[in-house]
Amino acid sequence: HTPPHELPMIKALLIASLLLGYTLAASSVIELSQKNWQKEVAKSDDIILVEFFSPRCGHCQQFAPVYEAVAKSMAEVGIRVGRVDVTQEQSIAGQFQIQGVPTVKLFKPRESAPIDYQGARTLKDVTNFLLEHQLGGAQTPVLSSPAKADSFLAASPEKPHVVLFSKKATPPPMFKQLCYKFRSGIQCGFVGEKHAQSLEALKAKLAPEEETLGLPAIRALVKGAPKAFHGDLKYPELLAFFQSLAPKSAGGPTSHATSSAGKKGASASSSSSSSSSSSSSSSSSSSAPEPEPEKPAAEPAVRADLPAALPQHIEHLSSSQWKAACSASQGTLCVAFVLPTDSPAEAQTAWLEELLNLQYATQGYHWFWAAPEELRDVDFGEHIQMP
Repeated sequence: HTPPHELPMIKALLIASLLLGYTLAASSVIELSQKNWQKEVAKSDDIILVEFFSPRCGHCQQFAPVYEAVAKSMAEVGIRVGRVDVTQEQSIAGQFQIQGVPTVKLFKPRESAPIDYQGARTLKDVTNFLLEHQLGGAQTPVLSSPAKADSFLAASPEKPHVVLFSKKATPPPMFKQLCYKFRSGIQCGFVGEKHAQSLEALKAKLAPEEETLGLPAIRALVKGAPKAFHGDLKYPELLAFFQSLAPKSAGGPTSHATSSAGKKGASASSSSSSSSSSSSSSSSSSSAPEPEPEKPAAEPAVRADLPAALPQHIEHLSSSQWKAACSASQGTLCVAFVLPTDSPAEAQTAWLEELLNLQYATQGYHWFWAAPEELRDVDFGEHIQMP
């Protein structure tokens, strides 16, 4: 029989093991800080949506799954979504006069102040807001007549010309985004099915050997020679196609940023309690101050060389912390991860980094780490009964 004092440790291990068994997708939210603010926001020439949040904000926690869904949806068309932890990045928060969290702002290039998002916190409303402000319309003209098609093909003959043939009447966000990113090296155009004469004229130049052209389709003209795109109409594949066409001198995309899809590390998760959200006023500049000298990270509870994010998001277990965060009145699911202290240092670090990725993706839980002997001093209260 298992000694009673070991049951908490066993149950905690079972819960952590079951959770770690799931395959979780990396976040699409870019985690912003002083280190990357200039690159991703201040000096970017593309839009980025930014949430200012606190890990101790209950409203942030409720909004987190929606915001993650927004980021994932926008990553599929190449639009970036980021997040700032105001408890860690106080200088950035002060620059933009953040008074309450979550606060969401849209940063646009060459504009002195960001735009406050004041709509409903739903996937539909936030994505519609982003798409309303998307750049690239000027780089994606609708070639609605043969004359416009001829004029388009005659302009900048040294550049590749890419045309989206579509059943729809207007260019989709993904194509607009790519055309904006590559605007210095590629000429883009759009033709809808209803523009039959223009469509046929463009087809004769860009797809002369194709008897029929299934829509939607993307075709290019490179130095007078037609070139077809036959991949899936998804952002990564189209990005690679545009990159293959862009002249070397153009340096690829004009914007430094590529899709955030597949990026790890992005979302600093929201967890715990706070006051209600309140919108903040805009600052007079979209540039955050120059990075301050990096402060020493808080001393990690396990090892001094652990990533700084770990002690910020995964607490060292104690009876008082467990009671404060995980009592029945809190209604929070808590997970204690038991770290074998006799394991190699590299293994400890790898396990906690993996746990941090899991913590980012399961934002409704409260996370702790503990050495096996420390579990004996914690009153876990009522346990989940494992079969």
